[in-house]
Amino acid sequence: MIKMKDGIHIPEDGHQALVQQMLRAAEPRPARSLTRRLWPYGAVAAAASLALIALLRPVDPTPVVTEDLAWEALDRGALNLTDEDVSILLNDDEFETLLADLTQD
Repeated sequence: MIKMKDGIHIPEDGHQALVQQMLRAAEPRPARSLTRRLWPYGAVAAAASLALIALLRPVDPTPVVTEDLAWEALDRGALNLTDEDVSILLNDDEFETLLADLTQD
């Protein structure tokens, strides 16, 4: 047994293990490579660049649907509306005008 200055008794093999552990902890560690030190900064820069590109990319304007295009789609059968849909979309004057146009023929 080895008696320490503070009166603690340590077995010989435990003392040697403790000394070896302290020596290993005191050894200088190899420096991390430049790549390993800089990759977090590179990842943040790449993510910020992608976000900036996504935000500054021009947005296609929404297609403008004119009244003529809507009527053409309805005439060709590309747009199916029920009587209830038409009555909801048109106010009373427009609905009466539509009925007058349809009954005129």
